[in-house]
Amino acid sequence: MTKNHQKICNDKDFLKLVYAYHKVKPNHDPQKIIKSWYNEIFLPSSIFVPELGCLEAVVKYLRENLNLKLKDIAAKLQKSEANVRISYSKASKKHLKKFRTINVVDKHRKVTGAIVFVPLNIFVSKLSMLEALVKFLKDDKELKYNEIGKLLGRNQRTIWTVYNRAIKKLNSERKNPHKKNPMRGKKLK
Repeated sequence: MTKNHQKICNDKDFLKLVYAYHKVKPNHDPQKIIKSWYNEIFLPSSIFVPELGCLEAVVKYLRENLNLKLKDIAAKLQKSEANVRISYSKASKKHLKKFRTINVVDKHRKVTGAIVFVPLNIFVSKLSMLEALVKFLKDDKELKYNEIGKLLGRNQRTIWTVYNRAIKKLNSERKNPHKKNPMRGKKLK
């Protein structure tokens, strides 16, 4: 077992999330579960805070919480390393603290923020990061617009707009798979 596996297996907050995601009891062997997760990266929805863009939140989480190198993050997201470096720099200035990976529980023991796990691979598409996230939450997790809005800290009308923009992009891609964007590569005056 690698040092990263060992470190993750000792992170009690992370293990609570893993057990909740897999709907298993804490008496299961965390090493087996972590090994199955090792190649697949899941992001808790709690990282998507209003003051950060989606790319900034993802990069900051992967860098600070999972200790990935910026070069590796760029490869996983299929973005340029410069873009990832700039996003991390901006995110670090906007959101100074490391992300907490557990639900926030108030003094009355009520959960104030539910966590949904988002696979990292959804962000590798023709859609923007926010469009991919909203489409995943709407289609795969079957959340309503207002639930997605609360989860991401955005207005439900914004979520509706983003979702419909994503659907239009995907539909136009299916109709014209070889058609290129006429504005791509042209300089604006």
